[in-house]
Amino acid sequence: MGEGTSPVSFIFFFFSSGLATGMAASLLILHYVHFERSFDRFHTDTDRIYRIRYERTSEDGSAVRFASCCPPAGKLIRERYPEAEELARIMRYQAVVLKDNIRFTEKDMYFMEPDFFRIFNFKFIEGNPLQDLSTPDHAFLSQTTARKYFGDKNPVGEIISIDKKTDYRIAGIFADIPANSHLKFDIVLSFPNVQRIYGDEYLTAWGHTGMYTYVKVKAGTNIADFREKLAQLVDSEFGEALEYYNMKMELPLQPLTDIHLNSHYMQEYAVNGNAQTVNYLFIIAIFILIIAWVNYINLSTSRAIIRAREVGLRKVIGATRIQIIIQFLFETITRYLSSVSSFI
Repeated sequence: MGEGTSPVSFIFFFFSSGLATGMAASLLILHYVHFERSFDRFHTDTDRIYRIRYERTSEDGSAVRFASCCPPAGKLIRERYPEAEELARIMRYQAVVLKDNIRFTEKDMYFMEPDFFRIFNFKFIEGNPLQDLSTPDHAFLSQTTARKYFGDKNPVGEIISIDKKTDYRIAGIFADIPANSHLKFDIVLSFPNVQRIYGDEYLTAWGHTGMYTYVKVKAGTNIADFREKLAQLVDSEFGEALEYYNMKMELPLQPLTDIHLNSHYMQEYAVNGNAQTVNYLFIIAIFILIIAWVNYINLSTSRAIIRAREVGLRKVIGATRIQIIIQFLFETITRYLSSVSSFI
């Protein structure tokens, strides 16, 4: 504490700095909360987009709940139910990619049906996924992945080899996936190659999982009725096998905007966030702000009483109203700048 500085002034300066720090901390926490709650909301019509999951319950009551779905379900839903305006299946594939004798292990690579890009608003810089993903042996790269493999060279038309089994021709480039997307991918491969790699049996087997399935329902669709139709589909296509093994199967509809904070099932793409944690952080940010303001106001009130005596004394010795106002303004500006500089 410097010479001539009163204890009250020092404490007031301390709490002014505390207010600035509290506001900064609250803003940082609220920024994180906003980011966590913004996942997948940059797509159009997010309220009509769902992920179709797969759940299976055994005779003893034990259940397995997957983020993915069984392969044949999506195809049948698309063919039979007009409620599905758009539907697409994707499948994760981890493999070694070879380019000019250099090996890269890619974990965020997916086989995708073209209609996936009718549902979602991912940006393509070159190429037409709606056309090229229907053709076998085609691939799309993200901007970052394209630079990793080809530098500044345009990769369209170039060839990459995957697992030394299949050569894929680069058909286009897409913008890097936003950080607030629950699904992130670096390479997209033609969906017809799934059949070539895994065979017809995989695409028709109701017991398999791993086929992530997204549906965009038509506006005005009654979701409860649609869920009932999915239950009827399971019963008609796989009911006999379920009855034989005394099992139960469901195809739940999961809203797109619920996935990041409320989805913790088997075969998730990655560890998702937690809605409860985000809510707690929001409450903490508000409490920090309230406590900082209360402390500041209490000190301001206490100091105002002392300053009132000072003003009275200065008037007695001849200070004018303008002089007192200028003094207070100068002190306020100086105190604010000191608080900001101490935080920085």
